[in-house]
Amino acid sequence: MNKNILLILLTCGFVIKANSQITKGNWLVGGSANYTADKYSVNNSTQVTSQNFALLPYIGYFLKDKFAIGLAPGIAYLQTKDAPQKVSVTSYLIVLLCVIIF
Repeated sequence: MNKNILLILLTCGFVIKANSQITKGNWLVGGSANYTADKYSVNNSTQVTSQNFALLPYIGYFLKDKFAIGLAPGIAYLQTKDAPQKVSVTSYLIVLLCVIIF
């Protein structure tokens, strides 16, 4: 079985089986992370490499049943290398969360 299909099926299984406490006084904690790396050539001569990393954790608190507020601080980093030059960009992010569950 293809590894990507297996990963998708396992992820769907975890999502379907997930249970959550959405009542007053509970915490909401989670996040996501991403990393990619690419290497390719331009016009069969110039080698270009790039790396991208992103991290976005979040935390919230249920003030009432089915209503939470919280924060999601994040960071993203991108680096691209071309033969004569290198470019790096770092971004920071803070998001205010407001979750209402119907």
